Amino acid sequence: MEESAKPASHPSDSDGASGDPAPTIDVISSLEDLEERMAAARAKGQSVGLVPTMGSIHDGHRSLVQRAREETGFVVATLYVNPLQFGADEDLDAYPRSFKQDIAHFEKDGVDLVFAPRDEDMYNSDFQTRVEVAPKRRVLCDAFRPSFLPGVTTELARLFGFTGSCTVYLGEKDYQQAMTVRQMLFDLHMPLTVRVCPTIRAADGLALSSRNEYLSLDERAIAPLLYAQMRLAAGRIAADFQSYKETLKAARQALLKTGFSDVQYFELLDEETLDTPLSAQRKNRLFAAVFLGKTRLIDNVPVIRTL
Repeated sequence: MEESAKPASHPSDSDGASGDPAPTIDVISSLEDLEERMAAARAKGQSVGLVPTMGSIHDGHRSLVQRAREETGFVVATLYVNPLQFGADEDLDAYPRSFKQDIAHFEKDGVDLVFAPRDEDMYNSDFQTRVEVAPKRRVLCDAFRPSFLPGVTTELARLFGFTGSCTVYLGEKDYQQAMTVRQMLFDLHMPLTVRVCPTIRAADGLALSSRNEYLSLDERAIAPLLYAQMRLAAGRIAADFQSYKETLKAARQALLKTGFSDVQYFELLDEETLDTPLSAQRKNRLFAAVFLGKTRLIDNVPVIRTL
């Protein structure tokens, strides 16, 4: 069935005036409709690009759409705040939602189809499966947010079962998430490809994130110091790998002194295995998760070897 679907509206969406014109972009909520539309695109010889999002669209998301637009013939974006990836004490209810504004961004950026399911569309009463990539050891977000990665992989595994073959565009800011999804695709032999795209930053260096909306003006002024400290530490480690543990300790202390309320982790790992770095000759990466007030910020930067 190739008729245009009527734009969906979410009752929880309160942004925008009620008299705004309806968007012309197709918005669907049914997984079966998604499967049908993607199969129709492939039948026409179009490659499919998929950009999964939880909404509150910013320039980081838009860069993924742009990359998908450049590389594929049919671009699908998702809008879904996935409850499975939030822990009991996390910010599911408070997570920013701006449905109409998000749709407007996607329409402007040339998205062909938006998949915006409700919980009952994704997880009906008979849904019982969980999909988890079990690493050799728990590190980074997996150690501190045990619901997060299994929630992501369960949602995406269900989604991918309906999308079929396509290219999935993910951001480098969520590096561990992207590597976990890539491992799941390999292990389960799913016919999808992952493109990991560069982190998009504000002019002062802060990695763009929907959760940045939580920051107060004072906190927003402090937030770029995370990236600055990571770049400083990365440079020192590149010049003196043997002293990297001391460099990490100093960076954690510096962040606390500059106004961050907690440093959950500030670690150097092998970027291919996410294991303990073995030498300066490997590709290593710095990872950080910090709290600024109640807002949790994450970031990562590569450590570039010096000759």
